[in-house]
Amino acid sequence: MKSNTAIVCLSPYAGGMEFDAIRLYKLLSSAANICQIVRKGSFLEKLARREIHPGRIYAIKFSFNPGPSLVKGIRNVIVENDIKNVIYLGASELVSIYLACMNRNVNLIVRHGTTKSHSKKDLYHKIIYSKVDWHVAVSDHILRNVQEIVPISRGTKLRRIYLSRDIDEAPIPRDDTTVRIVHVGRVNPGKGQSDAVVALKKLKDNGIDFEANFLGSIENQGYFDQTKRLLNEYEMGERVHFRGHVSDVIHYLKGADIFLFPSRGEGLPNALIESMALGLVPITYDNTVFPEIRQLGFHIVLANDGDLRHLSDQLYEVATRLPEHREKSKLNAEKYKNFFTPRIEREQYLDVLV
Repeated sequence: MKSNTAIVCLSPYAGGMEFDAIRLYKLLSSAANICQIVRKGSFLEKLARREIHPGRIYAIKFSFNPGPSLVKGIRNVIVENDIKNVIYLGASELVSIYLACMNRNVNLIVRHGTTKSHSKKDLYHKIIYSKVDWHVAVSDHILRNVQEIVPISRGTKLRRIYLSRDIDEAPIPRDDTTVRIVHVGRVNPGKGQSDAVVALKKLKDNGIDFEANFLGSIENQGYFDQTKRLLNEYEMGERVHFRGHVSDVIHYLKGADIFLFPSRGEGLPNALIESMALGLVPITYDNTVFPEIRQLGFHIVLANDGDLRHLSDQLYEVATRLPEHREKSKLNAEKYKNFFTPRIEREQYLDVLV
């Protein structure tokens, strides 16, 4: 057994990182006593109370970071539970964790899942990050980004640990010729919903029968309204559906052919792994983590970064040669087991725990 461990995620949002916090708890709970530290009243607290033992959840109410209530709350959990490992998912509250861990023998692991754009190598951040024992990145792209942006103290170790998904599903058999497309992500400009709508227009203009589902909560109402206006302008409202946040993403993926995800930048999307495990054809921009997926040997169709015309052409090419692309993507379903299974992720996390 590993030493007592706290998984800390203080995000108020509902997305991949929040689900990852719960998944990590389940992944490691058989190897250590785990507690989950969350923001009181958050989506993650509600999710945790549905998914894990309530006695292992510590919900902290705070208004400021750093602030006495947050620092004291985290420290109390560390002291009362004799915590030796802290896995932190996030970024902005690291200063509070630094203060909460002062004068405690804690193995601090910061798990990085998103691309950072602003350097943190000033003196202030060098002090805060000096407490970090491990930087764990969800992809090689993120690992390089961490090395460029974050101060790495002497003795601090770096590790790439891919996300995992336990997928034991099969596509839903169909006897029609409709091309089914799915996008998964919060409705936000960086996730590329409007770019996807533009690309879908080429299918409509060329008489291809298709249906598209967009899954994800509305994070940016203005962007959502803008995308809906574009959808109405193209007269595709009956073919393209915004489903909002759904709990059964796998169900939609099982019934789809193409995972269309023109995101402007990702660490490693859970939905991408799920789509590959189910044999969908992923279409993304050629940025951040997506070339890495191709280098691993997966069949993924890349459009020039931010190039709407090329994205439209790539989607049209896949839709018109779908059987050929689906056949190539069947290999993704097998290959994903070599990189993205819970057994591999669990073993690699156990290596960084004390």
